[in-house]
Amino acid sequence: MIDIKLDTETHDVVVTDGDLELVADGAEVAQSCKIRLWFILGEWILDVSRGLDWFGYIFPVYTSIDQKNTRIKKMIRETEGVRAIKEYTIAIDPVNHASQIDFSVDTEFGDVQVRVGP
Repeated sequence: MIDIKLDTETHDVVVTDGDLELVADGAEVAQSCKIRLWFILGEWILDVSRGLDWFGYIFPVYTSIDQKNTRIKKMIRETEGVRAIKEYTIAIDPVNHASQIDFSVDTEFGDVQVRVGP
């Protein structure tokens, strides 16, 4: 698995000496997990059914934490290269619409640690 590398802080494409950098193996799986979780439902005009419903389902306080975790973990498990979720923690701030998700996944490249959020 190979993809174009994104900067871990700015999420911009990484260019070095005029060339795109690539990311592969476990690092690519981690980046793919982050991209899937950042993808907001309805964001892509060509397929508004894709993405995670952060504002209508994850941030609202009326959605139980179990329901939120189920949807988020499903997105992680469906990421290409993920075999299983090994560890998972989440902190959600519904007032400021912020979250931090820390997890590790088993991949064919070994265990990969991922943080989504600040």
